[in-house]
Amino acid sequence: MQTISGNWYLIDPSAPPTQGQLNEIGAALLVQNGSVTGNATVAISDASGQCASYGLDLSLTGSVDANGHLSLHATDNIDTLALSATLDPNRSAFANGAYTAIGAESYPQTSPATGPCSTPSGKLHGTLMTPVNASYVGTLQTTDGASILVTLTTHQDTVPLAGMSYGAHPAIITHGNMVFLVGGFAVTGTMQLRHSACGVTRGKIQPQNGYVWGTVLQIEFDTDTSYHKGATFDTYIDPTTGALSVVGGQVYSVDSTHFCAAHFVPGTLTRQ
Repeated sequence: MQTISGNWYLIDPSAPPTQGQLNEIGAALLVQNGSVTGNATVAISDASGQCASYGLDLSLTGSVDANGHLSLHATDNIDTLALSATLDPNRSAFANGAYTAIGAESYPQTSPATGPCSTPSGKLHGTLMTPVNASYVGTLQTTDGASILVTLTTHQDTVPLAGMSYGAHPAIITHGNMVFLVGGFAVTGTMQLRHSACGVTRGKIQPQNGYVWGTVLQIEFDTDTSYHKGATFDTYIDPTTGALSVVGGQVYSVDSTHFCAAHFVPGTLTRQ
């Protein structure tokens, strides 16, 4: 029987996001003898787009029985997610799981929502994502016209993150050259670039510079922990093909006399 440990992508099928709205929950699960631990990351707004619930790296507990009945509860004592669902026979998905999500903060940086939702609830569909233990290859364009051949190799940890919450404030950290929405699983890996910009040809994910939750994969590759030379990638994972949709990022090089940056145009990296 397949384990349900791993990175789960949850969406509310009745509330597809329109422009500026969010509809995604990531649940990082570790199952041992029917007990579930891990973390949940919530980014979901109501149909009006006027309120939203957010919570990053919420501590999660729950259970799953022999019949596939799954129950999860995640909270940082401010934001809360509760979910109950019945897994499909393969234990890799579920449909119409009942949930409630209560968030004490809005997050206007990524949504026009003006306040938190008091009691958003409804049904969730869930999919167990394939781990990002793979190579991704493609050519990305930059805003100044460069065509960079990108090869990324990544590895997803098997143990969910724990202990990185910051109370009422979302666990958002600026570490290196990008802003990370911390949650899910840590990711490590290496990067190779050809026909690159700014003299950047290789790098690796430094500590605390790679995270995956749901379909969100944020990764930064640097030559060392000075973070002066490398590249960032803001991506979404296609749940079906595993391809990475790159929605933001850049190549950069900084020293005492020179600054260079080349920003990526949205593009796709194919899973090998």
